[in-house]
Amino acid sequence: NGKYLFIYFSNLIRIIEELTNHNNDQRQNIRMKYKQLYGFDLKDHIKTQMSGDLLNGLVSLLYTPTEYDVRTIHKSLTQFHQHPLSVIEILTTRNSYELRQIERAYERKFKSNLADDLRSEKSYSLSEVLRGLLASNR
Repeated sequence: NGKYLFIYFSNLIRIIEELTNHNNDQRQNIRMKYKQLYGFDLKDHIKTQMSGDLLNGLVSLLYTPTEYDVRTIHKSLTQFHQHPLSVIEILTTRNSYELRQIERAYERKFKSNLADDLRSEKSYSLSEVLRGLLASNR
């Protein structure tokens, strides 16, 4: 039993080291090669091996920056009264090209228009500011 626990923790440490010692492009390459070798996504494997904050952190490392932003925005919009700063940060720190990528990825992922979802925010004035940030050219 101790041998299996040792193997489990050795594999866990290896996964953590591989994901944290590489940049995003390299992690995407690792993810793709893992799928080619084993036939399933590394994220799915990680989800079966761990839970909690460690799981969330490692899985987040496997998203592209755009995917991460899209997921963060959607989560913030569904819990907006608690997390408006995440949306504000993304919309104020991304350039026009990145914002267009986020809009397209959001629509593909959630089958919904991001500007419309921002409009549905309960606070009209904040909704207008967020939509203006999304539409801006910088």
